[in-house]
Amino acid sequence: MARPGPRARGGGRSRRRPRGVRARTARRVGAGLDARGALRPRAAARSGQALGRRAPDPRAAAQEQRAGEGGRGRLRARRNVQRRGRRARRRRVLPERRIRRARYRDGPPRPAERGARIRRRPPAGDGDDRVQEAARADGSAGRHARHRPQGAAGAAASRAVNGYGGRLLFVDLTTGASRVEPLAESAARALLGGNGLAARILYDRVPAGVDAFDPANAVVFAVGPVTDTTVPGNSRALVAAKSPLTGLFFDSTFGGRFPATLKRTGFDAVCVTGRAAAPSYLVVTEDGAVVKPAAALWGRTTRDTVTALVAAEGADADAIAIGPAGEHRVRFAAMAHYWKNREGVSGRGGIGAVLGSKNLKAVVVRGARKTAVADAPALKALLEETREPLATGTKALSTYGTPFLVGPINALGALGAFNLKTEVFAAARVIGGEDMKAHYHERDTTCLKCPVACGKQYAIGAGEFAGRRAKMPEYETIFALGPMLGIDNPEALILANDLCDLLGMDTISMGVTLAFLCEALERGWLTPAEVGVPFGWGDWRGMLRLVEMTAAREGFGERLAEGAWRLAASVRPGATNLVYAVKRLELPAHSARALKGLSIGYATATRGGSHHDTRPTPQYAPTFDRRGTKDKPAFAMRSQHFTALGDSLVLCRFTSERGFGLFVGEPYARMVRAVTGWNVTAEELERVGERIVNLERLFNVREGVRRADDTLPWRVMHEPIPEGPSAGMHCPPAELAEMLDVYYGLRGWDADGVPTGARLAALGL
Repeated sequence: MARPGPRARGGGRSRRRPRGVRARTARRVGAGLDARGALRPRAAARSGQALGRRAPDPRAAAQEQRAGEGGRGRLRARRNVQRRGRRARRRRVLPERRIRRARYRDGPPRPAERGARIRRRPPAGDGDDRVQEAARADGSAGRHARHRPQGAAGAAASRAVNGYGGRLLFVDLTTGASRVEPLAESAARALLGGNGLAARILYDRVPAGVDAFDPANAVVFAVGPVTDTTVPGNSRALVAAKSPLTGLFFDSTFGGRFPATLKRTGFDAVCVTGRAAAPSYLVVTEDGAVVKPAAALWGRTTRDTVTALVAAEGADADAIAIGPAGEHRVRFAAMAHYWKNREGVSGRGGIGAVLGSKNLKAVVVRGARKTAVADAPALKALLEETREPLATGTKALSTYGTPFLVGPINALGALGAFNLKTEVFAAARVIGGEDMKAHYHERDTTCLKCPVACGKQYAIGAGEFAGRRAKMPEYETIFALGPMLGIDNPEALILANDLCDLLGMDTISMGVTLAFLCEALERGWLTPAEVGVPFGWGDWRGMLRLVEMTAAREGFGERLAEGAWRLAASVRPGATNLVYAVKRLELPAHSARALKGLSIGYATATRGGSHHDTRPTPQYAPTFDRRGTKDKPAFAMRSQHFTALGDSLVLCRFTSERGFGLFVGEPYARMVRAVTGWNVTAEELERVGERIVNLERLFNVREGVRRADDTLPWRVMHEPIPEGPSAGMHCPPAELAEMLDVYYGLRGWDADGVPTGARLAALGL
């Protein structure tokens, strides 16, 4: 019998399948109060207020307060629609009757309801990239909105901007309520989509200081204007939440077919809050949200779950699911999507555990809407120009996948091994791309409409594991479960990677956490009896068993499931000095000692130890000075703008870097102009990236992040690389402090790393 999920807190709700319920009016939230009637923290007060340059009209606030204090619970929509020559006051665009219950299994479809439309602004290139309006979670949508039909019939009518569906979907699993909000054009232009939209929604919706497993935490799935277009690498989606591993803003992208299908629902973002009373899954279509029971799926692997859901919902549906690790709230639990040509994994940050805490096993999407492009000939011309450099730049990826990086990075003396005690791994060749392809390659796999085919399906042909087929382990996985543990068995890495995907866990965090365990055992800080499983450097069988135990929180797996930092803190004082992590996120396979651009990049990254904030790619070029600190703060800042922009478009990092450039430039402006019709410049897009980075920083500052948190692992700052081509390299505290001073100055932040009012005002925040 499938094990039921944890009971919802404070509800005592029945575990019987919920019956369909009638729509009812939600309580109006007064200014300064959150949905529970509590006072909002100042930084988050008046959700969405930071989107405008001017203060809210006090008359509008008074109207909102009066409306929320009386009546029968149903509010009348105010009619202060903007007219030519005057600015309308801030208002709620949607009447409260737009809030409705999500449909449940076997429940009848609900009739289309009245909603809101966006009043388009002319897409003239006026250079105004301020965030003047946005659809917000409290129901307001800025100054340029008026009523228009929604639902299935009104969906097409609400599409005001090329490249966008024009709608945001909000679902509360606790009450079953869902609603559709319009995406204002100026908000789309200022934030683009994906990363930008998610950062805005989370900043507005998630109360400061709330635990990541609290129902008030939100999970946002979002796409961007290039999703489901002809741009190579376009089928990527972003998912974001407050991370249970870091306690900070976190976002992760994934590919496959799910992203394009999500875009075809006509929703640019889907925000999920609350906690279901019993295990459930969410189906999102063009008509909205349906919550269905998932008790029979609880406890099953990600692949089994996705397979079952696609069989139940139809071949045109796509699903992404958590595994047992997410159900057990492993702090680095992932989610996975499977499609015939490529699986996509949203791996980092523990967002899978947040879904598990909400009793949400999976999200299913199904839609058929097409993405309109403003200037198809211009887009085609751009893609023709980038076709050759893209093909040349991705040749190694197409041939070997990311494991091709093992050899050259090890030759650079920058491949961390044995918990970073060294950065040269003698057996690197047998776990590198060339050898792995020669022995295990079965076929190439690719995301929807992508020419690169960087994914590979491996098959083990002989030996103990003959007949096993699995996805190729990526370079980061090879690093974390291989050299960091002293393991050089390629078949063990294939099995471990597949096991982590099926159970739903981040391979980087898993491997780096186990690397700390190896060294703690070596130093006598922990005993084999405490671990309960034979384990040490090079022990791949013990590694596989501990992966299983972690996902189930079984035995010592209960402690491993907390991540490397919390595990070390529980072992002994000072043990965190051996943890390779920033802001409690375990670092990936690009050296914080051998690449000075990543020294400052990791320290200042929103997510912490992520190579998708500041990129390593430019730093591997022979002409790049990876040893010196000069200009590295400026490099990190520009790279962070580039990744924020790319994750908002949403675009694959491989195709963007190799086809359109390593930094924000004219090719990206041409891309956005062709898709949307906006007369954007590269400078405006640079500001979009900067705006998003600052918005993420505001979220983290609200959680207490300051300069002291912008630091590096102790070993990176105090132990130089002992051998190899990068011997002697590290980043001493004084060197990091100098780079931080420069970085903060360039950003317009104060000496403690807090964005200044002047800089925020310049960004429209």
